[in-house]
Amino acid sequence: MILKVENLNKSFGGILASRNLDLQVEEHEVHAIVGPNGGGKTTLMAQLSGLSKPDSGKILFKDRNITPLSTHKRVHIGLASSFQITSIIQSMTMLDNILLAVQSLQGHSYKFWAPVSGDAGMRETALNVLENVGLGRQADTVAGKSSHGEQRQLEIAMALALEPDLLLLDEPTSGMSKEESGEMVRLLKKMKGEKTILLIEHDLDAVFALADTTSVLVDGRILATGTAEQIRSNPKVQQAYLGEETA
Repeated sequence: MILKVENLNKSFGGILASRNLDLQVEEHEVHAIVGPNGGGKTTLMAQLSGLSKPDSGKILFKDRNITPLSTHKRVHIGLASSFQITSIIQSMTMLDNILLAVQSLQGHSYKFWAPVSGDAGMRETALNVLENVGLGRQADTVAGKSSHGEQRQLEIAMALALEPDLLLLDEPTSGMSKEESGEMVRLLKKMKGEKTILLIEHDLDAVFALADTTSVLVDGRILATGTAEQIRSNPKVQQAYLGEETA
């Protein structure tokens, strides 16, 4: 097991966004979190990434209590997310965006960007990351001139450049066309068995195509966890979430 969440609680005013939440993620699996809007998915991911601290409870990563750790420290022990990079830099090339992520992992200061951009080792690393997500031919393309789908791929590439053991993805197919969504699913399928991935995703077709395990989050709690078939056939899930989607 790579991640274990125990009795997590988080409230905003009188609203309980996480309510005695328990979750387990096994190493090398793709684990999806689904649920209706307002169920607490984004709040959970924020707590896992370190962007938000729980009111109580514990987050264990590789048997280490990371609950008090900052986002930056979590990155350096192997936990990264697509939303830890605030945004791609539209005016820079795809390669240079990846170089920034590689640079941050190796502890360099951005003010030394000019010499770092010429570092052969970092450049090779960045090019390999782009190649692995299918953007090798667009290395010199200005990020802002690429399609929405390619920019989402670039965001994931920037997270992968941080060399995570666990990758958190928040709505990776959001805003994509059917073709772009299909490309994203193919990209994530390539990572299966190599990377542990925890993702929030609204597209149930993508979830059932990708996930080894799916957890349904409703009202701040995990309602059910299981395989695609187990989730599809669970009456409580059908009522709380799947039924909503087909209504």
